[in-house]
Amino acid sequence: MEAARGWDEEVMKWLAVAICLAMVGMAVMHSVSATKLGF
Repeated sequence: MEAARGWDEEVMKWLAVAICLAMVGMAVMHSVSATKLGF
């Protein structure tokens, strides 16, 4: 049970990191495309 709980915490941590990276990546891509289009 202890191992399962630790694994669940690892998954949640990596999921949060992945979501943060995705949000940052989307913001960067949006600003880059906006700059290229001249907005």
